[in-house]
Amino acid sequence: MNEPKRLYRVEREAKLAGVCGGVAEYFNIDANLVRLIWVIVTLISFGVGLVLYLVAAFLLPDQAFSKTERRKLAKKPAFTVAAFWDGTYMEQLETYFSEQFPVRDGLRTVKAETETALLGKADTNGYFKVEDGIYHLEAELNEKNVGRVADSVEKLCAEQFQNADCYVAVIPDKNYYLADKQYPTLDYERLDEMIQAEIPSAQKISLYGKLHLKDYYRTDLHWKQEKITGVVDTLVQSMGQQTNTISDGWQIATEDFVGAYGAASAWKTTPDKMIYRTDPSIERMQVYDYERKQNVSVYAPEKIGGMDDYDFYLWGARALLTIQNPECHNGKKLLLFRDSFGSSIAPLLAEYYEEVTLVDLRYVSASHALELLGDTEYQDVLFLYSAPILNHGDSLRFG
Repeated sequence: MNEPKRLYRVEREAKLAGVCGGVAEYFNIDANLVRLIWVIVTLISFGVGLVLYLVAAFLLPDQAFSKTERRKLAKKPAFTVAAFWDGTYMEQLETYFSEQFPVRDGLRTVKAETETALLGKADTNGYFKVEDGIYHLEAELNEKNVGRVADSVEKLCAEQFQNADCYVAVIPDKNYYLADKQYPTLDYERLDEMIQAEIPSAQKISLYGKLHLKDYYRTDLHWKQEKITGVVDTLVQSMGQQTNTISDGWQIATEDFVGAYGAASAWKTTPDKMIYRTDPSIERMQVYDYERKQNVSVYAPEKIGGMDDYDFYLWGARALLTIQNPECHNGKKLLLFRDSFGSSIAPLLAEYYEEVTLVDLRYVSASHALELLGDTEYQDVLFLYSAPILNHGDSLRFG
């Protein structure tokens, strides 16, 4: 039984409070047409249309989460005498009104544009623009964190994977490719020295020359799946396998992807196009989610338009997944220790293995993951991490 249609404010592409977008979505018409009608009504009614807009903005149901801020928003607090007397009710109410304020996102954009365009600040909240791309300042190498990760990776390789071939690869953040433009970047030379010296049990795979600035989303930190076939070839060949020619099999997931950097900076920006690889072999792959104890698909179309469209790839934040490829019969299994970059590359790597198991140590400890995986033997073990994750290595649970 279908749920009845409800009218909401739509934050996506909102110009003010999302009222026109909500009306357009409810009646399945173009939002710009609704905006045009509203402007005409406002002009001929001497401002009555503006009053009606503000009333609608306050009366329509609250937003459950902010897509631009990537978080849940406060709900209207329940009134109790105890909460009123101890002050918590008024505090919660103040937060509620602040977060559900109809033009909140518009004000964030005005603030960001004012700080950079009018006040001359180089960045806003640690984000800066170069041409049409948005970047995050990450310039100081935390050697303590990098050293901790390197020591932990070496310990896992030496103690847990003596019979497997171990590899480690660093994914450069897109700031790396701004070095010639005199923008701050991490000390990648020192980072590589530490990885090389402190993980002798793993073969190093360099990806720096396989990526370019255009291979990353303009509004996000991640690489584009359609641009990393060269990275896949490098990884697969380094792990001792022959690569295949990637056939044409790309589709558009969305043309309205505003990534984490675009959302956090609050700048108005042109959305990215998100493209994904699909062919019969990927469609036949099965993905097992250990946390939810169920099989899921490789891609999650229902995530488009949610908190983060990038969750389209392997359902976003997942602690432990195994991709089974019924088309591959080479007897090889890959264990991939990864961060969010791994979500988009894993389906491409899975074309070369019977199984690819992904472990995200931000959400599960290494010991618990290995306990869940039991006696499974892996021929290849790949530690694939972006430089910012290594630089904030205290978020990884190696214990």
